[in-house]
Amino acid sequence: MVFERSWWTTFSQTSAFLLTSVSAAGSKTRPAVRSLPLWHVTQYCRTVADAAWFPSRDAVISCVRPRVGNTKDAKINPAPAKNRRPDSLPRISNDSMICCMQESKGEPMHRLNIQILAGLIVVVSGIAQAAGGDSQLIDAVKKGDATAVRSLLAAKVDINAPGADSSTPLHWAVHTGSLELTNLLIAGGANVNAATRYKITPLALACENGDAAIIERLLQAGVDPNSTSEEGQTALMTAALNGKVDAIKVLLTHGAKVNATEPYKGQTALMWAAGEGNAAAAALLVEFGADLKARSKAGYTALLLAVLNNQIEAVKTLLKLGANIEDKAPDGTTALNMAAVNAYYDLASVLLDSGANPNAPDPRGSTLHTLVWLRKPGTSWEAAALASDPEPVPRPTGKVGAVELAKKLLDHGANPNARVTWKEMPMTKGLGTTRNPPNINLGRHYLSFVGATPFYAAARNGDAEFMRLLAQHGADPNINTEVGVTPLMAAACLDYYEGETPGPLTGVPEAQRLEAVKLALELGNDINARTHLGDYPMIGSSAFTLLDYPVNMDDLLDLGVGDPRWDGMTALHGAVICNQPSILQYLVDRGAQLDVKNRLGWTPLMMSKGIFMANSKKEFPAAAEILKKALAAKGLLAENDLGRTSGR
Repeated sequence: MVFERSWWTTFSQTSAFLLTSVSAAGSKTRPAVRSLPLWHVTQYCRTVADAAWFPSRDAVISCVRPRVGNTKDAKINPAPAKNRRPDSLPRISNDSMICCMQESKGEPMHRLNIQILAGLIVVVSGIAQAAGGDSQLIDAVKKGDATAVRSLLAAKVDINAPGADSSTPLHWAVHTGSLELTNLLIAGGANVNAATRYKITPLALACENGDAAIIERLLQAGVDPNSTSEEGQTALMTAALNGKVDAIKVLLTHGAKVNATEPYKGQTALMWAAGEGNAAAAALLVEFGADLKARSKAGYTALLLAVLNNQIEAVKTLLKLGANIEDKAPDGTTALNMAAVNAYYDLASVLLDSGANPNAPDPRGSTLHTLVWLRKPGTSWEAAALASDPEPVPRPTGKVGAVELAKKLLDHGANPNARVTWKEMPMTKGLGTTRNPPNINLGRHYLSFVGATPFYAAARNGDAEFMRLLAQHGADPNINTEVGVTPLMAAACLDYYEGETPGPLTGVPEAQRLEAVKLALELGNDINARTHLGDYPMIGSSAFTLLDYPVNMDDLLDLGVGDPRWDGMTALHGAVICNQPSILQYLVDRGAQLDVKNRLGWTPLMMSKGIFMANSKKEFPAAAEILKKALAAKGLLAENDLGRTSGR
């Protein structure tokens, strides 16, 4: 595990920090401490949180994390060196700190006992008083007093004597960006490779500042351009991260290895420049031979990292330089799909204009499917599958909206009738691994999505606007899923049980869903169509029952056919189960068959009187009244209102 160093390491480093802080309190010349000086702890955060750039869940949805991607790839963006002390570190973001805490397996840094910490402050305070202040030479360098520095050097003071924070005079000269003092100290014999207790060298500080002149001077003095930090970060990576082109060029002309990788994530300087959106830096690196095809250990190219971070200019630059626009993440997600699934619609539009394939295979079905899912965040299939995931569904950024991007996709030749072919994978929960049958969506959904088109998905989300757009561009509104679920059934909420299933009603007003139902009927959906889960024997018993009917659900789920209680269902059954009276009334008024029975013999009226599903039993009195009235008008009430025995 990357975070192998225990909390004791952090504790001891905090002691050093307190020593520095207390010493600073007694020194008028010492600048205020701006951040916790735990350079290598930050680096560990970089290695465990390297994908602050990426969404989680196999580069498909971080989505439903805020970024799609693999958490094997991420890094932290350090603050400019000139804004902090040379021995202090970039401020660790909250997200990255949380990542570190999670990685430490129950030993988060913030749980340090406050009483111990208070006692430590008292102890360190006494030590600091005995330690004294900085050397006169360090004080002179901090002040930028070249005359005083010359005088002290002439007096043969120890030019490499470190201060209480372990920084040497040369560290301070580089940190403050003083080429004059840097030259004086190097000429006087300063150790150009001196490192602080956290292994920070003058070259590392110069690269953070992007100070080309000082970098040049250090290299002339014999510093290795390929020197690395304790964690393997090269000077070139640091310069690329900050995007300082002049600094990068100096390093490259002095022999810095352009394709060197850091050991934890296998990322290159080009990947860091691309992920930070440093387009000019990326161009220079490619000019000096950076490999556009190189992949990190997690399988990401520089282009994919730029896409994951919504770095539009960097993406444009990399494409002009020859990056493959059809680069795929390990799970098969292309740059276009990745942009869409993170709701980076402006970037997706740029990729389309640059020649991205609008029909590239996608783990979610197609890019159009992705746009449908994200149009209604509360109904996202991935949000349902990851109901315990704390990350939100990504929100659109920029000026381009989902509908506008969908129209552009269709204009570029996207297939409006692309069908979902993926199968769900086993999902690890807190109580173990839940085996989900093939083709069944996770999160208490009862019917397979396989065969679903973008039009079907839009109907399921009650998105009439998207349905119209797709129909206008050639979508067939009468393509059903592989188990016979029609877009009309989906719009009428079949496969939904109120209070148990995440989505599709979440955030969708009943009036909007009714509009989708009307549109599906207008476009030719059969109002009395029935689902068909396949030919299988109805024998045995199950952990769940409806209306006292035994169901061999466990056996059938193992066959991957779905929940048999949904076999033979119609849109009318769906309107009852999801408790949408206006939809039920509309279907009744349009002539839906009132006494239709599903595979187990349940009519809509029987179901309205009470259903036990999963963890609850529900009755739908409003639906029952509508159905009774309609049945009575047709003289069918007596034979259908047979009553029922009590549920489970």
